[in-house]
Amino acid sequence: MPPKGASLEDRAAKALNAVMIMLLSAAAAAFGAWMSFIYIQRALARGLDFTWTEIMASGQILSGLFVFVLACFGMRFGFRMLFKTSAPG
Repeated sequence: MPPKGASLEDRAAKALNAVMIMLLSAAAAAFGAWMSFIYIQRALARGLDFTWTEIMASGQILSGLFVFVLACFGMRFGFRMLFKTSAPG
């Protein structure tokens, strides 16, 4: 959080950093969801009748979900940073 007497440029720079964190986190979340979706789509296209234990044992879907969860925390951090930056005085 910038000091109380921070210039407009400092506040704008902090807000831009927060927005960039949120954009990168959203891209990572989309990539994680895509990785998980592609695994399930390929398994269904091959006609596999799999159980949820087989799905959760897959490295691709687990890494995709892990990236998705980390990206959600990044979005939360970006929002908190943005609201702390834009709060008046």
